Amino acid sequence: MRIFFVLFALITVQLFFFNRLNAQMKLHDNLAGPGITILTDKSAVLFSGYYEHELLETPSGLFGGGAVVKYSNLGSVVLKNAFLGGQISYSFTKINGGKIIPFVGLMAGTDFQFAAAWYCTQAGVRYFFKDNLAVTGRFGFGNNWFISPEIGLDFRF
Repeated sequence: MRIFFVLFALITVQLFFFNRLNAQMKLHDNLAGPGITILTDKSAVLFSGYYEHELLETPSGLFGGGAVVKYSNLGSVVLKNAFLGGQISYSFTKINGGKIIPFVGLMAGTDFQFAAAWYCTQAGVRYFFKDNLAVTGRFGFGNNWFISPEIGLDFRF
């Protein structure tokens, strides 16, 4: 429960005390940050870490690739596990001057305990409060986590 308070405090501080400069994502940007996934079909929570590198520019956005780590020791035995995978995504960067950036993507990987494959499609949005910090909302649909809304932070470097 403390993690929710920490995330809320970080978001509030960024919202009220920092101005957004030039949040438009660019080719070769890196994004990394934590997330919390609510598994609606299993009544559990996953803690996530994401890394994404913007690889290819198109007229309407950017293709990116990266890594995903998810971990949970809550809920059922199946979820006392760590998951490692990769992701590809497409960010629509030419909307609203870069402050709000919708994206879609695919994730796939394996878990460490059962060596079973997992995969997921995702759609989401990043809202940049300042040049190097965005609040991210994702909604995933996959084989292990049927429906999985997530909130997180993305730090750009």
